[in-house]
Amino acid sequence: MKVEPDSRFFLFLSLGICFLVGTFSQSGWGTLAGTGFQDAAPSRICVIDLQKVFDSSPQRDELESTLKVAEREKLQVMEGINKEILKLQSEGKLYRPGSSEYDRIQHGLSQKQAEFGFLQKKFDRELTEMLFDARKQVLLSIRDQMKEVCQSRGFDMVIQRAYSPKQSPPLEIVLWSRPQYDITEDVLARITGKQ
Repeated sequence: MKVEPDSRFFLFLSLGICFLVGTFSQSGWGTLAGTGFQDAAPSRICVIDLQKVFDSSPQRDELESTLKVAEREKLQVMEGINKEILKLQSEGKLYRPGSSEYDRIQHGLSQKQAEFGFLQKKFDRELTEMLFDARKQVLLSIRDQMKEVCQSRGFDMVIQRAYSPKQSPPLEIVLWSRPQYDITEDVLARITGKQ
């Protein structure tokens, strides 16, 4: 997924806001007298390497095996249709173009090719939806564990350490933080059951 310029603008805007929140929380909210922020408590912000947690999640392994089974089943269907196409192509070579038998085979061949194309798109869409839904479930589970860790340690906000699209290098959102503000290992322990 490509990060568009508009996305970068909002990303850097949000990072700037986080910087300002951190600056004002250290210098005191009283410096903003008359704005209503003078009594606000400083926010505690932590970071997480969400990709590392996702990759280490046992649910991810279940997700991969389920998707592999579904993909294998769909490939078997596609291979069956492809064999029929190859058979019709070889039969078509036996007849003279323009003969009724040749036309019948060509008609059957075009139907099978259309069916193959339709099913290929349908299966791709189904697998993409399965992947999206399963990934969403894993991320919701991680979010629940992350929320519990944040509440137990008194954090108000979590920032993802980096955005890792398929391309490299990843977009570093948090360039540095003190180790005590990184909750990755705590969430990993809860997810994997190794508390």
